[in-house]
Amino acid sequence: MQQQLTKKNAHLEINIFRLSLTIGLLSGVVGGYIALRGQSITIFIDSAYSFFSVLVDAIALAVVHKLCKVHDRDFNYGYYKLEPIVVNLESLLIISIAVIAITLSVIAFMRGGEHTHYELAIVYAGIAAVVCFGMTRLCNNAQKKTGSKILFADAKVWHADGLVSAAAFIGFSLALLAKDTPYFAYARFADPILACGIAIFIVREPIKMIRESFMELLDTTPNTELEQRIDALIRETFISQQNIQLSKIRTNTAGRHINIHIGYELPDMIARKDLDACNANIRRALEKQFRSVSVNFYVHG
Repeated sequence: MQQQLTKKNAHLEINIFRLSLTIGLLSGVVGGYIALRGQSITIFIDSAYSFFSVLVDAIALAVVHKLCKVHDRDFNYGYYKLEPIVVNLESLLIISIAVIAITLSVIAFMRGGEHTHYELAIVYAGIAAVVCFGMTRLCNNAQKKTGSKILFADAKVWHADGLVSAAAFIGFSLALLAKDTPYFAYARFADPILACGIAIFIVREPIKMIRESFMELLDTTPNTELEQRIDALIRETFISQQNIQLSKIRTNTAGRHINIHIGYELPDMIARKDLDACNANIRRALEKQFRSVSVNFYVHG
């Protein structure tokens, strides 16, 4: 039996993505204006990041609406495969911004650095960092309640954006403090150095997320820890069934959803009620342990 996303969890996710979309749009507009006024590569990257995230959040919002449905005529097995696709999109967003950051930083170095209006950039970067880290915490808390991998990826997007803003705030503040010192000549390189350093730092996590999501789309075996938990739970529940022999357990994941196929060998004679009771016990144990799971049984051999 396939479970759909509960209304309570769906409502929570939808509200988070609506808030994320609104803040991302405002951040993109304000950041773009300040990047042009302040001539800052880092703030421009932050602004572009926000605009791209709005598009991804809109897609994520549509996917959460779809996850509320179990299946339809076109998607007979539900919409859970859409979740790793959105995670891939959000991961690619982070990587794309990192590539742009490195490219613009190299160009800035070749031009001899950038003259940035630090006061304006500092105010924006400080506010943006607080907002981004606040959204990171909000997404993480919601993810713990729902098990949503989309929210997990969105938290990573906000965290990466927050790191860019925090680094900009610290770097520009130091550059401003050096204004009346001999070191101010080097301050023009603060912006491209920060942008390049943060870009290299934030690109590691999305590469890992892309790999995991791509493997989910290929229906590969989940991580060893999850597989062992499922195997142990099934065997513990199965041990009381003396006349039925457990044969094979196959597991794959799609986002927050887990698909489990359990094969067993039957004796020559078995009452239908015993078989149904065995299936019901296993399904009940799995549904109690995991938020979203499909359990299928088949006779092996």
